[in-house]
Amino acid sequence: MNIDDLKDAWGLDEPKGMQIPVSTTMLGKTKSAVGKIRRNMKTEFIAVLVCYTMFIALMFYGVQSALFFNVASIFMFIIIVLNSVYYFRFFLFLQINRPVRP
Repeated sequence: MNIDDLKDAWGLDEPKGMQIPVSTTMLGKTKSAVGKIRRNMKTEFIAVLVCYTMFIALMFYGVQSALFFNVASIFMFIIIVLNSVYYFRFFLFLQINRPVRP
């Protein structure tokens, strides 16, 4: 086949049912993968803070023995340190991947 014939056939073959939006209002509404992860991490961070407050309230108001309080305090400290490192590193990741706006 001739290349010119292919170009002409390509130009005649218009897609049916495909409409290009006239306005540009929908162009800024796309969601990237990093944006979805950022939103999920924000809700997860809020949930973790709520769980920490509930656990601390349970430790102080529901304690029957000093041994339980000491062991729970040690585990709580370890969990808080691990989560702090996790969220700090994720925050640094988001700062690197933040879009630059003029």
